[in-house]
Amino acid sequence: MSKTAIMTALVAALALPAVADETKIDSNGERYRLLNCYQKVTVPAQFRVTKELVKKPERKYVKKGNMIELREYPAVYREIRTKIRDEYIVMKEVVCKPDAE
Repeated sequence: MSKTAIMTALVAALALPAVADETKIDSNGERYRLLNCYQKVTVPAQFRVTKELVKKPERKYVKKGNMIELREYPAVYREIRTKIRDEYIVMKEVVCKPDAE
């Protein structure tokens, strides 16, 4: 036998037990090997938010009994949301949990 054939047979013999340990059988009876595990992560949509003035801030004198109060009312704004990017899903790599077989 040539050195190449011997080396190939040796590598195959050493690799088979490792592959046999990782090989599993699914519910259809097909053999498979688990490579990685992933979890779906939803990234929310992104918006640009600007403010639009609805009512300016103001001060008012209000009579209360025999006193006069100076009251300050804050400005009122409305948010304008513009969508920049839609929501999308990313596959995040996670540690595989062993099967309960």
